[in-house]
Amino acid sequence: MTNATMVTRECLDDNGPMWGPANTSECTPDSQVSRGNRLNHLRGTFIPPGQAKKVADALSELTADADGLEEGDLTSAVDVYDNILESSENGTDRDTLKSAMKGIGNIMKARRETLRASQKSNRGAGRLIEFVEDISRLVSLENGTVNIVEDGIDVRVEAIENVENFEGLSFSPEADGDETGDSPPLKAKIDLPETLFSKLTPEQRALIDRAQFTLYESDALFQTGDEEGSEDVGPVISASVGDVPLQDLDDPVTIAFEKKEGRHCAYWDFGKNDGNGDWSTAGCERVVADDEIMCKCSHLTNFALVPDSGASSQRAAFGASLFGVLMSLLLVYLY
Repeated sequence: MTNATMVTRECLDDNGPMWGPANTSECTPDSQVSRGNRLNHLRGTFIPPGQAKKVADALSELTADADGLEEGDLTSAVDVYDNILESSENGTDRDTLKSAMKGIGNIMKARRETLRASQKSNRGAGRLIEFVEDISRLVSLENGTVNIVEDGIDVRVEAIENVENFEGLSFSPEADGDETGDSPPLKAKIDLPETLFSKLTPEQRALIDRAQFTLYESDALFQTGDEEGSEDVGPVISASVGDVPLQDLDDPVTIAFEKKEGRHCAYWDFGKNDGNGDWSTAGCERVVADDEIMCKCSHLTNFALVPDSGASSQRAAFGASLFGVLMSLLLVYLY
């Protein structure tokens, strides 16, 4: 139960039983109720079927001033998104998805230290990433495709009608053009190969009816929980198909990013760092072109171009170890 003030009415019986006017003297105006209390109240609100959009609307309003969000506010907001997902288990609509993504875009503007603290305490940021993927699996595809574009996040869900004769699929969010009419810079693009489902069993293929794509315009939600934080990664693009994990693909998924120096291809590994997640380069190969970097990866997940200091940490550690072994052998040989 949450704390609440009471509205009272007096029972009048001068002309038969009837209620008198409402007495609101004990009520607190909305302007005097803190955002934290309102989020906490929303967290404790039961969401009946068909009412998820109203809650998502309220949540997007409460998270609008993202810079002022505290760790407790994020905890409440993430719990509300979990409640929205639970109430949508039998399906949801485009409007609910759009409202939910607006709130997610707001939260992505929260202070990095707050997002890191939330991730460290209850995997708040990581749970939001999972929410985006899970709610996308539930949205109705009456017209075959759902496109959502909100500040900070783009979502596209596309029906896959014929798994047996899959011809590949691409996702390339459109960047805003400038007044000169010049082509906008590439944010990110992902291409799924025709052989994507070649290793799946008939039972697994029967589960696939859609592909989900997301572009996060920053890496705000991809937090390890480390207090020192991490370097800015930039946009993160993701792809998945239904609820079927895909890995060790015959032909790689190709992801293209705007060319940046000192970057390596990486994916977000949810299992690393004691479950807080971290970037990993395993299964990804970098190909440098004139104006872009292409990543060829053997699985589907969330991809980004990570600064060398982060993306190559495993490789650097291995290199240092190998160097030490070689130097030891050399010294033995010489002496």
